[in-house]
Amino acid sequence: MTRFDRGFEVRQGPDAATGIRKSMRVELLGDGFVVVDHQIANTGSGPIETAPWAITQFRVGGVAILPQQVAGIDQAGVLPNRSLVLWPYTNINSPAITWGNEYVFIRANLASQAEAVKLGYPNPRRWLAYYIDRTLFVKYADYDPAAAYFDRGSSSQCYCGLEFLELETLAPRTTIAPGGSSSHREVWRVIEDVDFSPAEARAEELVDELRLESEAIWNDLLSRY
Repeated sequence: MTRFDRGFEVRQGPDAATGIRKSMRVELLGDGFVVVDHQIANTGSGPIETAPWAITQFRVGGVAILPQQVAGIDQAGVLPNRSLVLWPYTNINSPAITWGNEYVFIRANLASQAEAVKLGYPNPRRWLAYYIDRTLFVKYADYDPAAAYFDRGSSSQCYCGLEFLELETLAPRTTIAPGGSSSHREVWRVIEDVDFSPAEARAEELVDELRLESEAIWNDLLSRY
């Protein structure tokens, strides 16, 4: 581990089977913001098709907030504008999932591991969140609509099991040549003393109140540092 003024960097040794070396750089910016840079490097002798995959794990008892694409993609509004990907063990009628038009909520309160759920989707809104004990954790990651992503195009994913919930973001699918690397930046934001219940109207209020979709995040935090 290497330390610097506002954070640290950790780096694994190369994987013996694949030659992939993973590293993560964490920088504290203040005001509840953290920049996390994930990198995978190819130390092997041949090209590798892969993508950085960033998983943040939470204790159960809260609710995940998954914003959906709502704007039309053509002037007439007749083309499909969103997709959802379900893993085979996911019960689409699970009481843990609330399906909304603009948000999907996943409650981390399963009774058994047999009720585990996972879903993914392309995420042009570039954030997802977890709320627990009046604290909101927001996870930002950029999205490229022209790029290919693993898992049927799922740039954002959420898994919920009996013991934990995960918010996951992926970089675009890429082929890394020997000696090359691929990076994926996330911005984490922790907001305390938040009042929230899993309802679409309240989620939309939080977007406005907390400026969750402020362009300053993209223009500043995702690019400058």
